[in-house]
Amino acid sequence: MDNIRLIALDLDGTLIQNNTISTANIQALRDCINKGIKVILVTGRPYCFTKMLAKKIDDRVGVIAANGAICEIGNHIQENLIKDEALPNIIDILKKYSSAHAFFKGKKYFYTHEEYDQRFLYDHMNEQMPSDCRVESFTSLSWDELKQKANSIAKVLVYDFDENKLASLRKEIECIKNISVTDYQKISFDINAEEVNKGKAIQNALRDLQITSKELMAIGDGNNDIPMFQLAGVSIAMGNASEEVKSYCNFVTDDYKNDGVAKAISKYVLHNK
Repeated sequence: MDNIRLIALDLDGTLIQNNTISTANIQALRDCINKGIKVILVTGRPYCFTKMLAKKIDDRVGVIAANGAICEIGNHIQENLIKDEALPNIIDILKKYSSAHAFFKGKKYFYTHEEYDQRFLYDHMNEQMPSDCRVESFTSLSWDELKQKANSIAKVLVYDFDENKLASLRKEIECIKNISVTDYQKISFDINAEEVNKGKAIQNALRDLQITSKELMAIGDGNNDIPMFQLAGVSIAMGNASEEVKSYCNFVTDDYKNDGVAKAISKYVLHNK
């Protein structure tokens, strides 16, 4: 596979473990970059966290965050945010589901009805962030305060441990105009602007970089990775991916706990024995 010019890879369940990248994965990606192969992190995570990890690998690593709502390729940043008129409708539906939890995430400002939660908010990591990526969260807001304050939102993360209630909530949310809904796991889903997904973002990146889809390798593990798998010339599922996700891919590598990304790159890109 000597024609690979771009590697697009997911974060959670793929590149990172406990919010960090292993030495083996970092080295494999740096070896690719030093060979002239471009690398883009493609994730549902927010821009601040994704940019922080990208810089730990190499300043040349691109960022596609919030499922494609915020894209930074080279010096160009493009944002495709949820339309302001859709946000009150989202909030009104969430109010009816008391067991559901939601986090409204912008580029630098986050808003939630919940108390501060380190799983979904990032203020506690600000010292690790590049100075221009640090964030501020507004928590424990009333529903009316959410309507007033939440704006410039790239993604809304919603979760509920009751899968039946979550399915009903999702069905109502999907009726709102000008939004898209995707998921990574059964207990949660993401709300983005219409037509925002990883595949669309990668398609735009390929156009801007003048790289063909045949020259793209995509690596991931979740349902929200399927659009980029369908686009890629070479698609690789992590060993921890579901059988459905694996069915969309050309190859399966080891799981994320065992440096599956580094192993895939070594075998299919660097051709190490």
